[in-house]
Amino acid sequence: MSAHPGCLLHSCQRVGAVFLWLLPFVSWAWPVDMEFVLKKDEVRFVKLAAAEWIEVDDASVVSAELFDTQEILFEAKKAGMALLLVYAEKRMAVWRVVVVEPAAPKPKADNTAPNPLQEARQACPKLSFQTNKLPKISGNVDTEACRKALLFLLMQPGWLAKELELVFEVEVLLTQLAAMQKATQDALGKDKLKLRYMGATLEMSGRLSPQEHRRALWSVFFQAAGRIALDDNMQVVSPPKPETPKEKKL
Repeated sequence: MSAHPGCLLHSCQRVGAVFLWLLPFVSWAWPVDMEFVLKKDEVRFVKLAAAEWIEVDDASVVSAELFDTQEILFEAKKAGMALLLVYAEKRMAVWRVVVVEPAAPKPKADNTAPNPLQEARQACPKLSFQTNKLPKISGNVDTEACRKALLFLLMQPGWLAKELELVFEVEVLLTQLAAMQKATQDALGKDKLKLRYMGATLEMSGRLSPQEHRRALWSVFFQAAGRIALDDNMQVVSPPKPETPKEKKL
């Protein structure tokens, strides 16, 4: 069996390779779609159903490279957490990758730290929280205080987008829209991107460079709680290549 191109490029061995099909693209907001753990210095290949590009938010924790075979090569570099954005066909998914030391002891619980689950339960009396092996949340998000508490909770490890069944009140959606608009303006500048709700679908439109497009997607993800249907109407335009000087005629 021939070596994977990732091993040829990185001089690595194919150790503990795991192939996972990309989960359905369901989340444009917290929580993540998938979560998995790597040991420091571990190399893992993940098989995708489809992907046009990927981006990791902290390459010092884990690097990720997409090949033409629709596989991602992960290389765990140091203990920590990183997020990976996967984009294909105007849809995206976000994964959490946790890197641990091979023999690191389990950290002691900090009883003085805020308890996100307890705070969410207090702020969201109309939500039902199941915290068994597959944590689930269902019910109505009816206040901004609830949305903020829920957002903080869903940023924590263990929560997945497919386990949510949430209904947002209109006023809460509008407040969330304002937060996303501010975040995208801070990232891109004013009037670069338009956001609006069409029913329960968030519509994004504008003319952006590839780098601006990625910043826009990250900005929306970090500000939003719950599964969001998104209509990506952004026009992505690459900057023109500089012209090469013509050769002088002799």
